[in-house]
Amino acid sequence: MADGNPGLKMCHPFPDKRQEYYHYTMKNITTKAITLAAFSTLLGTMAFAQAEQHEERHCGSDIMMQKLYNQYPGLEAEAQATHAASWIEGKRVMEANQNRSTPGVHIIPVVFHIIHDYGTENISDAQILDQVAILNRDYRKLNADTSQIVAPFDTLAADCEIEFRLAQIDPNGNCTNGIDRIASMETYVGDDGSKLNRWPRESYMNVWVVKSMMNGVAGYAYYPGATDGFLYPYDGIIILHDYIGSIGTSSVTNSRALTHEVGHWLSLPHPWGSTNSPGVACGDDGILDTPETKGWTTCNLTTNDICVSGVDENVQNYMEYAYCSRMFTYDQKDAMHYALNASASDRNNLWTTANLAATGCLNTQPTCIPHADFDINRTNVCEGGSVTLTDESWTSSATSWQWTITGPTTLTSTSQNPVLSNLTVPGTYNVQLIATNSAGSDTMDKPYYFTVVPDQAVLTPLYSESFEDPNWYWLGYESVDRYGNGTRFDRISTVGYTGTSSALLNVYSNCLSGDVDELITPTYDMRFNTGLQLTFRYAYATAATATDLNTQSFRVLSSIDCGQTWVQRWTATQANMVTAGYCAQPYIPSSQSQWELVTVNLPANFNTMSNVRFKFEYTSPEDGVGNNLYIDDINILSTNVGIHENNSGASFDVYPNPGDGNSTIAYTLDKNAAVKCDITDVSGRVVSSVNYGEQGPGNYTMPMVASGTNLAAGTYMITMTIGDVVTTRMYVVTAE
Repeated sequence: MADGNPGLKMCHPFPDKRQEYYHYTMKNITTKAITLAAFSTLLGTMAFAQAEQHEERHCGSDIMMQKLYNQYPGLEAEAQATHAASWIEGKRVMEANQNRSTPGVHIIPVVFHIIHDYGTENISDAQILDQVAILNRDYRKLNADTSQIVAPFDTLAADCEIEFRLAQIDPNGNCTNGIDRIASMETYVGDDGSKLNRWPRESYMNVWVVKSMMNGVAGYAYYPGATDGFLYPYDGIIILHDYIGSIGTSSVTNSRALTHEVGHWLSLPHPWGSTNSPGVACGDDGILDTPETKGWTTCNLTTNDICVSGVDENVQNYMEYAYCSRMFTYDQKDAMHYALNASASDRNNLWTTANLAATGCLNTQPTCIPHADFDINRTNVCEGGSVTLTDESWTSSATSWQWTITGPTTLTSTSQNPVLSNLTVPGTYNVQLIATNSAGSDTMDKPYYFTVVPDQAVLTPLYSESFEDPNWYWLGYESVDRYGNGTRFDRISTVGYTGTSSALLNVYSNCLSGDVDELITPTYDMRFNTGLQLTFRYAYATAATATDLNTQSFRVLSSIDCGQTWVQRWTATQANMVTAGYCAQPYIPSSQSQWELVTVNLPANFNTMSNVRFKFEYTSPEDGVGNNLYIDDINILSTNVGIHENNSGASFDVYPNPGDGNSTIAYTLDKNAAVKCDITDVSGRVVSSVNYGEQGPGNYTMPMVASGTNLAAGTYMITMTIGDVVTTRMYVVTAE
């Protein structure tokens, strides 16, 4: 939401009143008197890279914090004051409890949210367990490489007495292994909006793992003081999958990135101070036993006299950027304990006995019921081809599987990863998996999950789709909601360029950053045609108030292998896509002038292709606002529409298609054959049957239906029997 623009919808995790609420609370907050200039709330990321390359990754926290500061005036001063005060509060609480039974070791329940698209970023449980072991090793000073710490810091390395345990009970009281897997395109974004399914921060440390992040960022975390109050959705750590653990997709070099980020989450600055620019100038973090330093991205252990005469710098500190981190200091330990004993961002509740019991971190839990999930190797397959379903169930392993595949026909399997081969019945299929183990069963349904594309194309050049027929989808159109957020192309009957109907993608009501939605056409038989062109019209208005928020894209692709691979044929991005300017409300075209005509010249070799499909693909803005997209009048044009000859005598054309029910059938015979035409409606009822009898070689055009037969508007199947060969095509009768 933006001030003065109540219709503007933003892809944002906060409720619509967040700005007003912040302004209200700022007026009612007594500004803390204690400020520590050294403790700015700019946080660092652990920008490790492969050791053999020593590549320094860029930081992301300065970008993220600056965005917050720009959005919420006054936040920076308040966050600094809260951060500084929380250290004082934590120290006071620790001192008050010195003679009481406060535990020396603070145990923190952890949940890892794996945001994935079924790729390598969907890392294994073993890789996550390895990361937890590394955290516990580093924070308890159990790492063997402490023997490599140089003087004078070898005597300053501290056992921080902080341990991390994967939660065994989720916020709803259900059994969990502390690993939450979420299939989402947010894995490609990697920002605060990617922090999905956040568990209560007063009970869990949330860690989100993603595939990619902006500008080469490896990860980031906010200080407790920066996410206090209504900014709680930003709390937690987000990090790349290849910086988790030392196995799987990660490496030993990258394995301490999370150690660094947890340090920020527990209030530690970089040793050179709260900036993301090591090596620029000497700085300090306000912690007594970490000396002033310039900050290091390489492991230079000879640092005497660089910043302070006679003083070495703590290059091997976990909060450095160097590749040889080995330690935290005693004062850093105290600072983290201050954070755990202060109320800022609810850190002081995490390690309490009551919370450890509530999250299952005191006892080993029984086997959990699996969360059923699965993937597929392709979502489009040619008739007669095969697909492989892969079990991706999580929380705990399944021991038995029941697959049910329904559509034009029904298939079942009890294999863990079934191969569905020789798929000869075209159509779109739903898939259900019931995953079971000794604890119970769970079900995952994925409707419209894959499509078997018929070998016989249902459309030919000169076909025009204006979406006037409510049964348009019977031709074989597919509307794909790639990330399952509820947006998809669908027919509307209230607006269009031609007539009153078109295909609408409602992006305004469900703006999801980087979402991808697709409209895929039926197959076209392009053979024997020249000068082929695809034309269509579309209308789009932007709801973005700034150019840098207008990051949507729209493109057209083609496939000649039943949608297994696609080639881009046309694209429009950002402002170039907009046909109707700015619209703060849900966009509805108000005149034909708002519709853009697009002409795409198709490759010459398409005149040999009998199975061509087109895809209209829209990608929502990554960090902005979307609005409604309309498509109408999809045409395939040709300078020469040929008759498809076939020596078997089994091929035919029907034109026009769509038509008014009185179309013509054209076919060629190379030998004598009996010819018959049957027309059935979508229920399978025969509505017309014409027997043309025995015919000799030659070219023929015949009326499609018997005299006196009237076809109502709708979708029909035309079956031609020529000799002993049967061929079927789809035919649409348009409404008057």
